[in-house]
Amino acid sequence: TDITRVIKIGTKKLPIVKYSYTYLLKSLIKIEKKIFPKNIRASEIDLFIRNYLSKFKIYYSHGTGHGVGNFGDVHERYPIISQRSKDLLTNNNLFSIEPGHYVEGQFGLRIENLYVTENLNNGLKLKNITLVPYDLNLVDFKLISNYERKYIKRYHKKIYETLQPRLSNEHKKYFLTNLINKI
Repeated sequence: TDITRVIKIGTKKLPIVKYSYTYLLKSLIKIEKKIFPKNIRASEIDLFIRNYLSKFKIYYSHGTGHGVGNFGDVHERYPIISQRSKDLLTNNNLFSIEPGHYVEGQFGLRIENLYVTENLNNGLKLKNITLVPYDLNLVDFKLISNYERKYIKRYHKKIYETLQPRLSNEHKKYFLTNLINKI
């Protein structure tokens, strides 16, 4: 119900855009790999992402995420993923994570995925439930580890396998050529 993707249009400031986009994507991969303590505060998720991105001089002034609507509004109150949030994350919370980077007068980027929390024996995992590919033209593959490369490929394969029965042959070929085999 609430995701954001950006796509490459033109070449203005492309190296800095690719740099920023790549680290935004890496931050999402990083939170999906991490096992957080049970009943973690939403503010700690916000801090985890901001601390990671700040190492690369990537900042944003908005919250990191929000609950996703069931009752008539895309932006639900609970949980709010922000620096001031007192909300606790528990099993089966549904929310967005949407780090961004904005350079006034030049560009703005945001990648927004939806996550559901899953209790594990010793912690809490964020499971990405978004089924929309990333724009590989915006990824600087020199900054991507082998693990992250495999992650992106698996993610795109998962989307393809889910949507494949609904895709035309032309779109299947595009997906395989440009989103899976390109990696």
